[in-house]
This record gives sequence, C-alpha cells and structure tokens, in this order.
Amino acid sequence: MSHAPTAHGPYEREPRELFMVVDRRKALLAQVLQGVELGAWDRRILDWLADCLDTPTFLAVLGMLQRARQAGPQPQSQAEGGGPC
Repeated sequence: MSHAPTAHGPYEREPRELFMVVDRRKALLAQVLQGVELGAWDRRILDWLADCLDTPTFLAVLGMLQRARQAGPQPQSQAEGGGPC
C-alpha cells in the first residue's frame, strides 16, 4: 500500500509517488474537504479526479486544495481581480 506524505506541496517538480490506489485518493480528498458542503455533481467530479488523474497530477491538485484550505479566505480588492465577473 502506498503512503503519501501528510503535506502535499508546494511542488517544484513532479511528485515522486507514481501510484496510489483509488480508495486512498478518495480518502485523502474526503479528508481535505471535510466540512465542505458538496453536491452530487461535486462528488461526481471528485470521483473522476480520484479515478482518472495520474498520481503525480492528483497529488498536485490535492496539495492545492489542502493549501487553499489552510490559507483560508483572502479578501481581494477590485484591483486584484476580486470584482464581479
């Protein structure tokens, strides 16, 4: 069984881990998204990410989610692109 590190990234190069089973990927996503309200489509996309991405790409995405969560909300000014779409 593969054991990924607890902290994921930031990565300067492709992560070294080449294979992680889908169940482990889903568990890691569930852990990093704990407490986040998810809809059916959200869960479908998370399943797709866990099933279809290669492991290094998955770890990079997981790391970005993890680090974004740790950073918390960051208010943006209009000059930084925080305005209406």
